[in-house]
Amino acid sequence: MKLLRDFFQYSKRISFPIIFITFFMVLEFWILETYVESKYTQLDLVSYDTNIWSYLAYIFGSVGFICMIYFGISERSILAGVGYVGYLLFVYLLLFGIFKRTVEKVNLSINTWVENEHFQYEYTVSRKDSTDFRLHSTKKDGFLFFDEDFEAINAIRKAKNLPSLYDLQDGDTIQVNYAKGYLDVKYLK
Repeated sequence: MKLLRDFFQYSKRISFPIIFITFFMVLEFWILETYVESKYTQLDLVSYDTNIWSYLAYIFGSVGFICMIYFGISERSILAGVGYVGYLLFVYLLLFGIFKRTVEKVNLSINTWVENEHFQYEYTVSRKDSTDFRLHSTKKDGFLFFDEDFEAINAIRKAKNLPSLYDLQDGDTIQVNYAKGYLDVKYLK
């Protein structure tokens, strides 16, 4: 009986971390991952990865400034506000180091909620055979060749009752709608 009681006491202590980790795993791999892959091309994700520090500096700078003003007014000392911002920076960097991928996916998901600019690219289908499939921009500013991009564009086309990308012939053109959010990263619309 004592062994069973000890087991339940121990399980109470570790249940929160297990629930917390499980929540972030479900959020990361089943919700955010699929949403981000359906909205962004691989080249846009690479662009975001190379510029992530500027995006995070923008987000943290905005939150830090607001917190510094709030805590500076509530504590009646600007030094207290700066101290709180330093503490927030430490916690933010610690959490960012641990949950980097989740933070990136959350930022990219929130980016799709705000539409600052809407534009359209025209792509020409280039196919040599059934396995070699590419989309070349008619403005010569890029092309798409990743399977993940084709799947995302194809899902949007199916939702609009347009023919599948894989049914198109060499030389056909398609229109792909994009938008830019608050991070200035384009995503499929």
